[in-house]
Amino acid sequence: MYSLGEAYAEDTDGLFWVTMAVIIRDSSVRNMSCSINNTLLGQEKDSVIFIPAQFDVVGPPEPILAMVGEDTELPCHLSPKMSAESMELIWVRSSLEQDSFFASAKVELKVAALGSDLHIEMKGYEDGGIRLECTSAGWHPQPQVEWRDARGESLPAAAVSVDADGRGLFTATSSVILKRGSEKGLLCAIRNPLLSLEKTALVSTTGPFFSSAQPWVTAFRMTLQALLGLLAVAGCFLLSLKTKNKNLWEDLERERARRELEQSAKEKLQYELKWRKIQYLARGGKSQTYVGK
Repeated sequence: MYSLGEAYAEDTDGLFWVTMAVIIRDSSVRNMSCSINNTLLGQEKDSVIFIPAQFDVVGPPEPILAMVGEDTELPCHLSPKMSAESMELIWVRSSLEQDSFFASAKVELKVAALGSDLHIEMKGYEDGGIRLECTSAGWHPQPQVEWRDARGESLPAAAVSVDADGRGLFTATSSVILKRGSEKGLLCAIRNPLLSLEKTALVSTTGPFFSSAQPWVTAFRMTLQALLGLLAVAGCFLLSLKTKNKNLWEDLERERARRELEQSAKEKLQYELKWRKIQYLARGGKSQTYVGK
């Protein structure tokens, strides 16, 4: 320990101020005392001074990988090794400035999440093929989406969307147009670039796939055939009804003509009877006149 010297100063009341400075070169010294003695009274006053240790807070040299929903240990230690019983340890998002009483270390934390199992859905016919849509949620960081054929070669996607929710987790959706004559297998793969892990789903595209993938087309065809059958039956019924109506109309016309003929004959007969009656009365009237004379 090396002393820089002492200084004394007297104020207007005749009281003295004493100042003394020292340099401590031994790093193992943790505290020391300063004493001032009054030789006249034979008394002294002292004060203990705590000397903070010189240390560093050391964190891990590599980033820490944490999985969403799991506990993760964040390590750090003091260098050189010492007791931290009288210290306060806090974790903050931004680092503290290092000074005589504080030391800090940066711990880089990388958060990852492997999303849900992939779901592939047939969305219908489009552009001469079947549109398939692959979806998975709960990924972090932003995942990579890829379609592959049976040989493992990448296929162009018709559309890709990757959106984050309120928790920062991503939902990935990708679609592809599968045309008849394509490979017999189709793979959707979603990969986490931080974990170098991926989840996949395979779709078999063998012959029955296209026929089974279009139940609405089959149903439409069956419905159309049924409608055509109903139209044919309705046409036959209408034709038959028209023929019956025509025959009925002809019968009515014949009946009307017959009645008109009968009515005409009846009127003619009545006219003839009336005329004969007149003639008869005329002859009868003359005979009666002659007899009277």
